[in-house]
Amino acid sequence: MEQLLSKEFLLISGVILILLGGILGFVFRKVTVDYIEGQAIEDGILPPWWYQRLDSRVIVYAMVLVRGRARHPDLTDDDLILKYARKKIGI
Repeated sequence: MEQLLSKEFLLISGVILILLGGILGFVFRKVTVDYIEGQAIEDGILPPWWYQRLDSRVIVYAMVLVRGRARHPDLTDDDLILKYARKKIGI
């Protein structure tokens, strides 16, 4: 009986974590990635074609923002991403 409860707890926890991860990924895409790309387009800089085809830009943007500095040489313009990223607010 006790083992059954722990399996149910793990199953429910796993489902909640997967749903939470999906929601956070969607929000990151709609808020951060769209903001960075919008600012770049306003300055006349278009994203590379492979960003839009593979939708890999979400992962690339997240890695650059977590790293916090540009890595060279790279396929992406890390300096551009960091330039248009919103700054941390007092936390």
